[in-house]
Amino acid sequence: MDEDGRPGTNLSVGVYDDRTAHDLVYTQESPPPPHTPSILGHSLPHSRPSTPSPTPSSSWSDQRHTMPPPEPRQMPFDAESTEEIAGPSCFTNSHHFTIGTLNTNLTTNVPNFRTLFEHLNPYITHAAAHNSDERCDAPSCDPRTRVGVRMEIMEWMRLGTADPLPTKLMWLSGPAGSGKTAIALSVADLCHSEKLLAASFFFSSCSVTASRRSKRGFIATLAYHIAEHGTLWQFRTQLLLALERHPDIFRKNLKEQAECLLLGPLRISCRERDRSGWPKVIIVDGLDEVEAEQYHDPKRKEGLRAHENDQLEILNVLFSLSQCSIFPFRIFVSSRPESGIAGFFTTSARARTTELFLDSKYNPDADIRRFLEEKFNKIRQEAGITSLSWPGEATLGRLVDMSSGQFIVPDTIVRWVERGIPQQQLDDVLQLELRGDEAENPFATLDKLFRLILERSPNPSRDPHLVVKWIRCIEGSHNDTSVAPPAKFWKLLLEDIEGEVIFRMKPLASLISIPPPDTSAPITIYHKSLIDFLSTKARCKDLYVDEMSHDSFIASRIVRILKNKASANVLSLPIAADPLEFLRIFQDLKMVRHSTWTPGASICEHLLQFLASLNNDSKDDLALCDAAWWTGLYLTHTGSHAEGFEINQFDECANLLGSMYCRIHKAMECDSNPYPSAHDTLLQVPRSRCHAACIRWREGILAKAKELKWCVHEMEQVKLDSLHNMTVREVNQKFRRMRPGSFCAVCQPSEGRT
Repeated sequence: MDEDGRPGTNLSVGVYDDRTAHDLVYTQESPPPPHTPSILGHSLPHSRPSTPSPTPSSSWSDQRHTMPPPEPRQMPFDAESTEEIAGPSCFTNSHHFTIGTLNTNLTTNVPNFRTLFEHLNPYITHAAAHNSDERCDAPSCDPRTRVGVRMEIMEWMRLGTADPLPTKLMWLSGPAGSGKTAIALSVADLCHSEKLLAASFFFSSCSVTASRRSKRGFIATLAYHIAEHGTLWQFRTQLLLALERHPDIFRKNLKEQAECLLLGPLRISCRERDRSGWPKVIIVDGLDEVEAEQYHDPKRKEGLRAHENDQLEILNVLFSLSQCSIFPFRIFVSSRPESGIAGFFTTSARARTTELFLDSKYNPDADIRRFLEEKFNKIRQEAGITSLSWPGEATLGRLVDMSSGQFIVPDTIVRWVERGIPQQQLDDVLQLELRGDEAENPFATLDKLFRLILERSPNPSRDPHLVVKWIRCIEGSHNDTSVAPPAKFWKLLLEDIEGEVIFRMKPLASLISIPPPDTSAPITIYHKSLIDFLSTKARCKDLYVDEMSHDSFIASRIVRILKNKASANVLSLPIAADPLEFLRIFQDLKMVRHSTWTPGASICEHLLQFLASLNNDSKDDLALCDAAWWTGLYLTHTGSHAEGFEINQFDECANLLGSMYCRIHKAMECDSNPYPSAHDTLLQVPRSRCHAACIRWREGILAKAKELKWCVHEMEQVKLDSLHNMTVREVNQKFRRMRPGSFCAVCQPSEGRT
């Protein structure tokens, strides 16, 4: 009721026992009742906030923003716990009374508002949290190791620094394999137990979750983690209001997202006087593993974005947040000292950042020895080794020297020793000796260890680099997807004989995880440094596979699938692999359909790039493909060996066929070299310079398309040797479908489904 005695219009009522009427309403200046439900996935506090909500601003200064209060009935409510009543008051002119038990059974027209979780869930990278299920096996520090650096980090997080201008940003860096992520995880666990952790985000370029490799879900994830804290209930309220007002915020840049989802809600939250229960720190790990978001617009004039662009965008946002007076959290960032990141911290943010570098200052050798002692003690117990002195002080000392302060080395050694008879496995490692020309290489020991393990793989004599090609193919031959391709896809693509992948890669178990064949789990490469090793000729030497050989290998595997019609290994084996899933992933290979655009290029020019990398054997194999079968599969979305097999998700099916029609002619160099025979001489057209594969695919595509009543007469008029004068786009313009009800000067109108 109003002060002048007029009936009140809004009153939030629940079920209260022995409370005064004053308890029925509260404002933002006081905390909510203890029974108020959380809005993380459900509802808001019982009454509408009395303080106007802020309008997000592009300014990063500590300003106060106001906006009109929300319109009536526009606040989210939990229908199970609160009701909104409008109408005459039941307590006119009443005072000095109490309410015992008040039961209500009211029906209102409150709309069904979306919860905070429903707003954010599509944009949250759940796997990036320090305690996510994906990171359940992530290594952390042994309690006895890295004590010095962890204590220094925790002291900064709890107390800050004694500098006149205390820093709110810390950067931990160090060489690859020096244990930065393990330290970050251990610190995050400790902060979480002490209720200091506001949010965390662990990037990973090897993650099966694509958004852990990009900036896409970064701000939304931090905002949701912060909103999970019970002491930040006002932040939750304001965050939900911001999402209601700006549903398109996730299409903005990171700076705009941070203003709307972090700083805007915090301007109201920071008015609270008691912040004793607030968390204090945000942890961001693996910034160097962020990969650039590409915007697939062929009309863009500028070049492709580099990974460094997105890394610096994240850094600029984090630095701006740390310099904003209303932002209450310290920010901890760990990464390798890549040139762009190091340049940022040594220039723009140098005076306002606390830097830690994992060098000899923190005595890593002592920590590595303690790590090895703990692990070998466990190995002795599990293997039944009775000698308590094994492996001996001298051996431990040598392993510490081999590690060169890089925790990835002892971690890899332990994995290797655990995979066989421990004494024999350890003897293999101890045979490694540095040659004089490798003394300057800081990764020399690690490189020798990688080589030792890789050379144990039983490569065939015909291709001694086969497993290296497999690893590089698995790591980088596929376009980004929300879920990494499962291991069974790579088995079907790479194997010549069933079981070959497991047989040849089993000795690499300390570097690569191969899941059981009956699961949909992906192949996991434990350390990114293995890819760095294989991609650097100076490091892997005779194991190096150049780009031309790598592309030729992938192209040959693609042709193998086309040649076999995918029937023997895929469509006839629904238990071993889902045909739809296999073909969807197969089409998404970079050399079939590349996801990035060259400025000024059309979509058709990014299809079927494998044709440019074919060797002579693969070219001849293309002449044995059933082109008509593939044409029918793509044009009708049905496989002849799998009745009712739908692949409706496939895009650009016609463009794939049109591109094959044009590109195969150019790839076979049909305009410069005569091919009198090839495999199938029956396909050789007299006096034609076209390869048999070119003839097979062009005739197969036209015959099947014509059978399906496609409008192909324009392509029939193109002479066999005239395609070199046409572009892929021109071919696809001619190779168009006759739509139902349309009319062509040559074809009759189509009726029904074509």
